[in-house]
Amino acid sequence: MKIGSIKTFVLLSFIGLAACTNPGTSESGDAAAEQGDEIMVPELRGTVGLNMSEYGLPLSIMVPDTTVGFPDVADQSYGAMELRVGKYYQVQILEGGDLNLLKTDLAGDLLMKSTIVEEGDNYILYKSEIDGSFIDPEFHFCVVSNINGIDYEISDIKGDVTFPESAIRLMLQAALHAKGNNPS
Repeated sequence: MKIGSIKTFVLLSFIGLAACTNPGTSESGDAAAEQGDEIMVPELRGTVGLNMSEYGLPLSIMVPDTTVGFPDVADQSYGAMELRVGKYYQVQILEGGDLNLLKTDLAGDLLMKSTIVEEGDNYILYKSEIDGSFIDPEFHFCVVSNINGIDYEISDIKGDVTFPESAIRLMLQAALHAKGNNPS
């Protein structure tokens, strides 16, 4: 009977302790508020900020939380930084970028017919398909943003995976909300 009482006491103690903690607070209230502002974008629910400074980029971008996977960041020989989290979050970040050139390339593609699904001042979301083919269309995006005085092109990584439109829209929103880090 004593062992049962001890187990009950320990269990109730843990429940009480859990009820008294507030998972929404952190040691730095300002950091939590800043992160909360970014997550309030409905399309970015389930994401967390990733500071890319340790990889040589002075910016932060939203990525899926660890329930999807852990970020895998790789510097490519052609100048891109590739960021992957799970199967359906794969973006590349490059310095520079020209949306008009991309639109010209899409219009001149002899194999794939591309249609712009959505467009803004600094981004396009487009669908590419082979006319008359049974193959599902591919969705892609490209964002060109000036962050800390430098133009960056953020786009999906092409070739590895055919992304559903919902995954492309998540990556697009993450790219649109990429922010410069404050210099230390």
